[in-house]
Amino acid sequence: MKQNLLQATEQALVDQWQVAPLGLSPYDLNRQLLLEALCERILYLLQYRPQKLLSSLYILDIGENTYNRAMEQDTMQDRAWALAEAIYDRETEKIELRRKYSASSEHDRLPEA
Repeated sequence: MKQNLLQATEQALVDQWQVAPLGLSPYDLNRQLLLEALCERILYLLQYRPQKLLSSLYILDIGENTYNRAMEQDTMQDRAWALAEAIYDRETEKIELRRKYSASSEHDRLPEA
């Protein structure tokens, strides 16, 4: 189940953040590698497309406090890493919530007569 969640999070990061975790097989994939790839993307956005980053964070519902704490970090790399962790955690949370409510809605359906 944990590997399945990791793969779903990877797909969300690929789709929403154009992250490329270097063509790793699903068995080689882990949170650290996804965070490293996401950090590189965030670093690019911080440097060259800050408005796109802010818009994406807003859409993802990353709070202003989380953003401000990330921006208090000493280096751009540290800022990007803090945002990458927040994004990864939020994408994972969204997937878990979708699964939870999808499963409960399937359970709540009445059988057809």
